[in-house]
Amino acid sequence: MGQERFALEWEEKSQKIKSDWLLFPHQKEAQSFLDSILFQQRKSGFLASFWEVSIQRDSARAVLIPGPRLNKVEVAYGNLPESFRKDLPGLPSDYFDLANWMQGSLIKAENEGFPFASIYLDSLKRKKEELHAVLNFDAGPQILWDSVEVQGETKTQSRYIQHLTGIIPGEVFSQKQLEDAGTLL
Repeated sequence: MGQERFALEWEEKSQKIKSDWLLFPHQKEAQSFLDSILFQQRKSGFLASFWEVSIQRDSARAVLIPGPRLNKVEVAYGNLPESFRKDLPGLPSDYFDLANWMQGSLIKAENEGFPFASIYLDSLKRKKEELHAVLNFDAGPQILWDSVEVQGETKTQSRYIQHLTGIIPGEVFSQKQLEDAGTLL
């Protein structure tokens, strides 16, 4: 019984890059390799990039179509409350950094009682190599700690766990506090 192999050749015509045949244990690993290149392309501002792939039984040829590049992203805060952005740096002008910035604002929201908050770009307008947008934020319902319950046959009391973890019923929920309590206990 022979070992399965999958061969891949890829190219990006606009930059005149062409690979030699690469061997992978399985087609899945070849796809992961192509996905990693696509991720780097998008990180570099080529948000519309994609692969044209022709697959044979045990090989594939892939051509990267980069699409136009975004060199600048200009975003307005929109309805994002000051409290969810005050400890973050100003809005970045790079799409990848903006995505990380938006994730940071969501982490802040989930640690201030809004674990179901969402944020997305709205009113998008493209002008040549620039993208203009407005942040749209939905806090969702505010969540408070309800109770701390100790189960099983133990002498440990709920008040001890509350004191140990800092989780107090009626206080604002925090995802970080929940994760820290799980690690602590």
